[in-house]
Order: sequence, then C-alpha cells, then structure tokens
Amino acid sequence: MSTKLVYGADARRELVAGAKKMDKAVSVTMGPRGRLAVIDDGVGIPHLTKDGVTVANAIKIDDPIQNSGAIILREAARKTAAEAGDGTTTTCVLASAIMSDGLKALELNDNHAREFFEGLDESLQDVLRDIESRRLDVTDPEQIHHVATISANGDSMLGSLLASAIEKLGPRATILIEEARVYETTIEFVDGTEIDRGFVSPHFVNSKVSNKCRFEKPNIVVFNRRITSLKEILLLLEHASRSNRPLLMFAEDYDSEVLKGLILNKQRGNLQVCACKLPEFGGMIHESAHDLAALFGCRPVSDADFDERGVIRITEDLLGSAEATESTREKTTVLRPDSDQDRIVDRLLDIDEESSECTNQDRVAQLERRSRRLKSGIAILRVGAATEVELQEKLDRVDDATNAIRVAALHGILPGGGDALLRASLILNDISKTKSGAKKAAYEVISTAIQRPFRAILENARYNGDVVLKQFINHNSHLTTSDDANREKERGFNALSGQFVNLIDDGVIDPYYVTKLALINALSVAKKILEVGCIINSGYNNFEEENV
Repeated sequence: MSTKLVYGADARRELVAGAKKMDKAVSVTMGPRGRLAVIDDGVGIPHLTKDGVTVANAIKIDDPIQNSGAIILREAARKTAAEAGDGTTTTCVLASAIMSDGLKALELNDNHAREFFEGLDESLQDVLRDIESRRLDVTDPEQIHHVATISANGDSMLGSLLASAIEKLGPRATILIEEARVYETTIEFVDGTEIDRGFVSPHFVNSKVSNKCRFEKPNIVVFNRRITSLKEILLLLEHASRSNRPLLMFAEDYDSEVLKGLILNKQRGNLQVCACKLPEFGGMIHESAHDLAALFGCRPVSDADFDERGVIRITEDLLGSAEATESTREKTTVLRPDSDQDRIVDRLLDIDEESSECTNQDRVAQLERRSRRLKSGIAILRVGAATEVELQEKLDRVDDATNAIRVAALHGILPGGGDALLRASLILNDISKTKSGAKKAAYEVISTAIQRPFRAILENARYNGDVVLKQFINHNSHLTTSDDANREKERGFNALSGQFVNLIDDGVIDPYYVTKLALINALSVAKKILEVGCIINSGYNNFEEENV
C-alpha cells in the first residue's frame, strides 16, 4: 500500500472531475422527461430508478481521487435527503455546477480567494431572499396532489392517494409504504402513530434492503429509566426468547455493555430485539415514557420493578404490544397499538390544559409533539406492480413523493421546473453588475450555477436551453420582478407540455424547503472542495486492486 499526494489546482480539478461524473449520472433522471438509471451490482435483478440518492449511492469511480470528489458530493445529497426527504438530484446538480464554474473563477482570482468565498456566501443569501419572496403556503389540496404527482414521475394516481393522506391526517401524516400482493396500488387508514426516535444502532436492522427493523406483533417494554447492565433485563430477554415474539424496547439510555449484549444475541439468532431511546429531553422524558406506556397498553418500568439483586420482575402489565412496528435511524412507526384509550384521553386532557397556560415556546413545542404521538393515525400505502423490476422503481418514486408532500404542506411551495432558481439567477446577474473583482466573479458563478436545474430538465426533454431561456425572458420582460402584484402574471416553461404557463396553476410545483436545503448544502460542499490544497490518499494500491 502506498500514499498518493496531489496538490493545489490539480487536486481540486480531480475532485471536481469526480463530482461531475456523479452529476452526469444523476442529472439524467431530472424532470418530467428524465430517464431511468439502471443499477447492476452483479447480484440479483438490476435496479431501475429515478431516485437521485439511490443512483449516487451506487457510484464508485475507479480513480481514487475522483471517487473522493463523488463521495463528498454524495454526502451533500444525503444531507438534503435526511432533512427534507427529497432534492438529492437538485443538490448534486447545483453543487457540481458551482464547483465547475467556481474552479475556473478561483484560478483567475486566486490572490483574492477570501473575497471570492465571501461573495459566494453573500450571493447565496440574495438567492434565499428571492425564493423566500416567491414562497406560497399550500391552500388547496390540489396543490399537494400536484407536488406528489411530480415527485412520483407524473403518476397522477399515486399523487391522488398521497394527497388524500395529507388531507385526512394533516401535514405531518405518517405514511407507511408496503409492497402489495396484487397489481393495484391502494391506501388504507388505520390506528397508529410515529415516534421521533429510531434504533440506537444499525445492528438492529433486520431488512438490509430498506435499512429498517420491522417486527410483527412484538412485545413492547417502556423503561422510565436508564438500563445500566444486561443483568437487569436478563429475565425479560429470556421471556422474549421463550415466547418467540420480537422485543421492542424504549429507555432513557443504554450503557455500552447492554447494547453489546443485545446486538450479540440478535446476531446469534437468539433473539429478535430492537432498542430505541425515549423521545423528548430533560424532565419531559419521564412524561413521554408514560405517554408511550398508555399508547402500548402497558405500565412503564420503574425502579420499583427490580428486585434486591437489580433484576427486573416480569409481570404482564409491563408488556405492551402492537400489530406491527417499523424502526429506522430517525423514527419508529407503530401500527395498531393495543392502546389504553382511557389513559390516552386523560393524558391528552392534561397536555391541552398545560398548553393553554404555558408561555414557554419550547415547552409548548414539546407538548405539541406529545399530543401528536398520542392521537395521530397512519396511512398504509400498498404499492402494486406487475414485476419486481417495476415494483422497486415504483417504491423509489413513492418514497420521494411521500417526503415531498410533507415538506410542501409544512413549509410551502415554489413554481417548479427550475423556474424559481432561474428567476433568482436573473436577479443575481443584475446585482453582479454592481460588484467588482472576486465578489463579482462569485456572483456570476452562482448566477450561472442555479440555472443548471432548469437547463438539465430542458436537456432531458430535448429542448435547447439557450433558445428557451431567450423565450422565457421575452415572456416576462414586461413584468417588474420585485412587484408582488405581477407574480401571478409570470409565465414559466412547462417541459412536459412545451408551453409557457402559470406554473402554479398548471401544477408544476416544487417544495420550497427542498429547494432551500439543496442550495445551502450544495454551496457548503462546493466551497469545501474549492478550498482544498492537498489530497492524501493512503489506500491507493488497495483501491486499484479492488477494482481490477
């Protein structure tokens, strides 16, 4: 094994080259006429998808330096997906464009690098202010339907089903996605809730494909304390093993010895188990323990339930249950819990009473979260398809659409198809004329880069970007950009119909929060790559051997 060193502009160029390769693979999926990517890892059926983060995760470039660039770009996309649930393709496209144009601009302004990076930050704030001014609250269920349809690659039926979930359950609706046993895709509304805490270790995952831990009819135990040793819960683990039922645990925290023991038993096949932490913080943790116990129809485990040796006494009232549970790193979804409705009603009344008298906003937010866990329902979307290949592609689209409608309902919408960023680009172009030197160059970089999603959508729809951009300017030249009264008269390009229309009315809509996060994360990662002065790759020979 040897170490490869690359310095200065050469290092940056190699990183950007890797990022551009990922961008090229991801950008083909953009827009209503975007194409599928085929991912073949040599195992099983190839995966067809238009999901940006799935495509990005599958890419490994032979050149180790370029691969580092692709990995860094992928992390920006993952960050957007983790926070907004969508927007991975937009993040990749924006970041690659900023890197590519920024690399050229930085070489011309190398002696003024600090001023250049300050200009990038300032231009970002100008873009964010402009798109914020264009943000619209969701006032019509049809708008949610349009967001879902676009994210589901134009599938209007999926859009309608998902929109019905938001309309019935609200913007924070919990939507559980399952594979149907028939061709049709259907939706069912059932009792259930979502808890904003997931498994404490990925070793509890029992579905490698979805990276989730799924249980059918588990025993659920809620500890109103920290678990400090495996001995404390040994009888509980033995009970779970004898009953041949999965065990889902919630506790304030777990000592490392406890986690090691649980993971070891799970890996050896002795036990189906998953450990999660209690939601909330500080003193509210103990209230949330009682909330969950009421939800699962059990009593929270306290210090009084342990004998003089510190071992838990197993009684039936400590064991809650549900029809099914699904845990990820961030959350746990519970389907049809065996709730104690009387206790839930009492706790909700107490929460409502405290909320009405509370003036602390953080406390009010905690109370709202507790209330939501106790009374929210769940929509089960069962996705059907004719073949396994079609099913996997459809599941990717449903996942994107589900996340998109949530953030749209909560944070608002923008005209889609890259229109909002294109208009911000024209604003930046005007502002850049008032700048000079490195800051002017920075504004020009961002102005050009944020046109890239619009142009990528046009390329995939087989339109000439320069021609359409000229037509766009002609259609809107008579409007005053900063005049809110003229916003309804603005016309954007619908790449599906090939017409200039009011995009909001035509159903071409993007979630505002997704666009905002994609911009922020794209610039963050692009700046760091442009600041690189040296690359040290210590596994160079090993990397090449792995790819022979």
